[in-house]
Amino acid sequence: MITQADSWKAKRIRRNSQVEVAPCNARGELKSDEKVTAYARILPSEEFDSAYKLLLKKYGMQLRFFRMLYFLRRTPAICIEISPEPFE
Repeated sequence: MITQADSWKAKRIRRNSQVEVAPCNARGELKSDEKVTAYARILPSEEFDSAYKLLLKKYGMQLRFFRMLYFLRRTPAICIEISPEPFE
């Protein structure tokens, strides 16, 4: 996922990488009560471009729109990777 570097989720992941994920729609409304424990990490800057390209393939103009908002707010964007196993 991509988000602003100063977002709540980024700050929280920096403190504790354990997260819960659940199926949801584009608005974040849960499709079921089923949650799975996972682990998140903020990608280092050298991995940002390759992750961004993959997200761009999937989300296209929607991602470009949010990236423009980050630019206008002068807030850097970061990518977050989520895995079912802890990162080393």
